Amino acid sequence: MRVPQFFLLLLLCILGNALLAQTDSTVEEYEEEPVPWVKASQEGRYKLGIKMGLQYCTLLGSYPLDNGVMVGVLGGGLARVNLNGGWSFQQEMCISFKGGRFKSTPPDIGTIKILYLDFPLMLMKKLGNKSPHKVGLGMQYSTVINKLIFQDKSTFPTGGNPALERNDWAGVSAYQYQLEYIAFQLAVKYGFRDINLGRTWPGNDGVPITNKSGSMHNFAIELNLLF
Repeated sequence: MRVPQFFLLLLLCILGNALLAQTDSTVEEYEEEPVPWVKASQEGRYKLGIKMGLQYCTLLGSYPLDNGVMVGVLGGGLARVNLNGGWSFQQEMCISFKGGRFKSTPPDIGTIKILYLDFPLMLMKKLGNKSPHKVGLGMQYSTVINKLIFQDKSTFPTGGNPALERNDWAGVSAYQYQLEYIAFQLAVKYGFRDINLGRTWPGNDGVPITNKSGSMHNFAIELNLLF
């Protein structure tokens, strides 16, 4: 089974369990066990939600040099299973822009933008019985939807196919602050996989642009709202 299919199947299982738990409950139990779309203070065993936010991202490694920070957007959904003792599993699925901006002069690369489908899975812990604070650790699998390379604000004629690894794994650490209806989430993600395949990239007017076979790793700091 492919990894993206595994994460989708896991998410469907979580949602299915939530629906079955509600269907099998009596009327009294249903009133005591809130549905997922209620305020956080009434959250039951399962939680379905929406995630949206911004991320400050760059490409770390030995190539390209003089890399800078780029702002990207992201959005998707989440499913959470609350356990005893303030523990919970949180599965997310979202679309995000990553990449990096570089100090360069044409015909060098100015920007690399990569559109990913992300599947983070985290183990969260509430810091106290009634505390609004949570911390978590986990892993994220990402697969590329599209990728582009730019000279300043213009794409290369064949800039849609830079030689980058399609799949990435990242470590995730997160902090949440829970309000009555929404939560703020700060997450830091570092890609373990070198996404540079060490091949020649297409350039302007058919001139190859050498990528110097250096390493490139995704790095992102996310600021999210969870509904």
